Amino acid sequence: MKISLKLFGLLSTFAALTTFSNANAMDLDWSGQFRSEAVLINNYAPEVQTPATGGGYEIVNAGSKDARFQSLFARLRPKLIVNDNIAIKTEWWLGNPITGFYGSDYPGASRSDQRYYDSTYSGGSVITAQRYWAEFLTDLGTFQVGRAPQHWGLGLVHHSGDGLWDRYQSTGDTYKMISKFGNFTLSPFHTKYDMGAAVGGTCIGGAATCGHPTGGATLSEYGLGLQYENKDEDFEGGVQLVRRIAGAQSESKWINNTSGGMNVTIWDIYAKKRMGKVDFAIEAPIFNGELVGYKYQAFALAAELQYRASDSWSFLAKGGKVPGQPNSPGAGTANPDKWRMVSLHPNYKLGLLMFNYNFSNFAGNNNANNSAGGAGDVKSIYDEPITNANYLLLGTALTADKWQFTFNFVTAKADQTAHGGDQFFNSRTRAYSTTAANHDQGSSIGTEFDLGVALNWDEFTTFALDFGLLMQGDYYKFNNGATDTDLKTMFGAVGSIGLKF
Repeated sequence: MKISLKLFGLLSTFAALTTFSNANAMDLDWSGQFRSEAVLINNYAPEVQTPATGGGYEIVNAGSKDARFQSLFARLRPKLIVNDNIAIKTEWWLGNPITGFYGSDYPGASRSDQRYYDSTYSGGSVITAQRYWAEFLTDLGTFQVGRAPQHWGLGLVHHSGDGLWDRYQSTGDTYKMISKFGNFTLSPFHTKYDMGAAVGGTCIGGAATCGHPTGGATLSEYGLGLQYENKDEDFEGGVQLVRRIAGAQSESKWINNTSGGMNVTIWDIYAKKRMGKVDFAIEAPIFNGELVGYKYQAFALAAELQYRASDSWSFLAKGGKVPGQPNSPGAGTANPDKWRMVSLHPNYKLGLLMFNYNFSNFAGNNNANNSAGGAGDVKSIYDEPITNANYLLLGTALTADKWQFTFNFVTAKADQTAHGGDQFFNSRTRAYSTTAANHDQGSSIGTEFDLGVALNWDEFTTFALDFGLLMQGDYYKFNNGATDTDLKTMFGAVGSIGLKF
């Protein structure tokens, strides 16, 4: 029987840490998550392909208009308690939450080819340390240093991704002080993100490899958060100031097929209030600065309202306004007067299908030999954040002993649409069309109905089955061709198993 040397080394390391901790009165606490899901989606692509012209919303099928796939992911969170004032926290991934599929390791430089008819070897599903940071309790507050999670408010800009079904997370190399003064918390921080992987990051290998000098182009955030919390009044709120800066030397063509830097100031304001049986929350991030050489001014708004009618029944409403990018007049090279669009964090989701799956990435995704533009540049089927949308969700949940039944209604309209004669901004490719629109685009993104059934088997395990019916609107039917794409009503079913310990 073969065993991964990395796995053996990891287990040996933790065994040594456990032994060491016992000898020195230190504790090693374990927690973690495991999840698996099977997905069936019908009619994600049209039966007859209508090729897009110059940047339309084309969905190319992967040999079928239906999709079937399964995912698998687990993470461990060992925490070493050194003493009453010092703790070291970590998070280890087994696989990948975005590209971890049954029958395939995830692509990347460490991917090994699998050509065995009788076995599966974990060539790429390695165990990786995604987070590791230390927390020091001092007289001035709690000091964090290391690769730590970032979260604020409802998670529109920074989302820690700690939920069982979250696929993305905000993580950076951070120095942060959390100081409490009565009901107030003051949190200054400095965070740097992965050079070469984040927007604004630069590659390693010199000018010959990268096409530009290396260094000085990482993405950094300098911030200060002020939070107020009054448990007696069931209220919390705050404002976070973030300066997001990235150099212009970037190989990441992350907007309008262009690489470049950013210098953006973000004011992120949120509030949460509980009034008897009603919970209300709101968040409004405001952006101002520059992106890839153009001025950037935008703001978004998201609100949530929950009514707990009884121990069994609850009702939920979500609404928001997330701006898109206006058209560029004329049919020449698209140059915006300023950037105005906002993309919320991908973990802030609505329906089972809408703003969850990027259907245009279903064909050729997660294949190291058929990637978006090069090695490691993988098209993700989950890269569908809320953007260019005015949305509304109405939902209800019924809890009966170990069972929970949910029903959601979701509808959304586009904030910006293509106008005939102008170049338009494609919210999925994050780029302007190469030609002018030959007719106007509809504003309806779609309407969705979701039904879910979950069984909480015990305090650790949940089995769930969710169904979704999505009627795609004219917005995604627009392909800038002579006729719009004929998209059918989409049906989705997801069976899932989740384990928290």
